[in-house]
Amino acid sequence: MSNTSKPYPLKSSKTHHIASRRVSVRIRRRWLDVPAWLREAFVAVMLVCFGLSQLQPTPALAQQPEAADLDSPSMVQAVYLYSLGRYVEWPKAAFAEASSPFVIGIVGEDPFEGSLEGIAARKTIQGRKIEIRRFNSLKAYDQACQILFVSHSVPADQQAAVIEKTKGKPVLVVGATPGYAKRGAVANFVAEGDRISIEINVDAARRSQLRMDAKLLSLAKLVGASPADAND
Repeated sequence: MSNTSKPYPLKSSKTHHIASRRVSVRIRRRWLDVPAWLREAFVAVMLVCFGLSQLQPTPALAQQPEAADLDSPSMVQAVYLYSLGRYVEWPKAAFAEASSPFVIGIVGEDPFEGSLEGIAARKTIQGRKIEIRRFNSLKAYDQACQILFVSHSVPADQQAAVIEKTKGKPVLVVGATPGYAKRGAVANFVAEGDRISIEINVDAARRSQLRMDAKLLSLAKLVGASPADAND
């Protein structure tokens, strides 16, 4: 009796084409769900990180990012953090000198997996070199930062202490813990399914002497006073 096995049935080119189109449509829909200002920043960062800074981004490129990039929460959050620096204005007193770097600090566990270093090595914020500083705990936080990211790994009492320690100072405190913006952080990343959105506490922004761009305010979920108050 013959024991010849049947070959594994291959998909036809038409079936493969349909499947590819479906994947492409899903990627496109997810990309279009991302706010326009973040898409612009993302494309700019990708162009520089891959050595394509001399090329001009085309509509096709802006609409067709790699799926792996979109599926990386660490890269998405890193681009969000970088974008905040582009859409927020700090008072001159926030920098010791005209040549002072733009400092992004991280308190607690670092969720960015090196993505921030990749951006900092190739980009600037408001014409300033980006410097990344890490603090294992609030006690170790002893240097001024323009943006201070507070990891969700930081205990609630220390998260509250960060807000208290930076109150009234030109520091954009950013968290990734549910309710952190309502508790006084200027901004907070919120996971909604496979998307990341951002909350802005406009009262906290005003107390920190930070002016928010209208484009950012129009796309964020606002906590606190009216949007106009964040630009007073």
